[in-house]
Amino acid sequence: MTGLLATLPDFDLQPYSHILPSLEKALVSISDLLALETLDVAKRAQVPAGEVRKLTEAVIECLRGGLEPIAVNDGDESGGGVGGEVQDSSEHRRRPWTISTLDETLDEALNGGIHAGYLTEITGESAAGKTQVLLTLLLSAQLRIVDEQPKSALYISTEAPLQTTRLTQLLTHHPRLANLPNTNAPSLSRIQSTHIHDLEAQEHILRYQVPVLITRHNVGLVVVDSIAANYRAEFDKGTTGRAAQSLSKRSAQISQLGTLLRGIAKEFN
Repeated sequence: MTGLLATLPDFDLQPYSHILPSLEKALVSISDLLALETLDVAKRAQVPAGEVRKLTEAVIECLRGGLEPIAVNDGDESGGGVGGEVQDSSEHRRRPWTISTLDETLDEALNGGIHAGYLTEITGESAAGKTQVLLTLLLSAQLRIVDEQPKSALYISTEAPLQTTRLTQLLTHHPRLANLPNTNAPSLSRIQSTHIHDLEAQEHILRYQVPVLITRHNVGLVVVDSIAANYRAEFDKGTTGRAAQSLSKRSAQISQLGTLLRGIAKEFN
């Protein structure tokens, strides 16, 4: 199936070998499997819906990576993470955690917020507010405190540089941040940032420098904004007459990058 082993190299294909050729022929991707109705995928590939459902469940379980359910707001931990959710290092290693979006309705819909240890993609139309959400998360991630040390965040831009003016406005005016005492409040000084101009630099930084920065600066959140920009710039050059080949190569590389980022998320969770 398109992109399956590139995204999940350890996935066991054997139980589904009888339907995978049909799914491959129908160009069914992992995104299709997760986003489309099971019956629609089955009709498209002309395979039993029950088998597609089993495959989908197995893919979801593999994507989860065996992480335990999120446990928050128990014992003596402060509610919601805002104001500083304190936890010792042994607890931090044992349990995954969430980064609040600082919006109660959205947090509830996301089962607590953005889950650490996962690769999360935020999509939307131009000017829909994607970057605003990411900037909020850069601040919210710092509310996690382990061994009396707040987490920091890493912002990797492939388009516009980090918008410090908007971050300052959030710190000053957001109702869940503005009234925090200085000892608990997020800070721009705990946001590491870099700007990547091409695919070669992007590959090097994500593969070799990001793991070092996570350890050195106690990073709890890595943001790449946006992951597709350098691919568009690279593959849109001179694609006349070979658009399909270019698209296929770009999809494969993005899938491989997703695998890399997911591995980083799991390793440093």
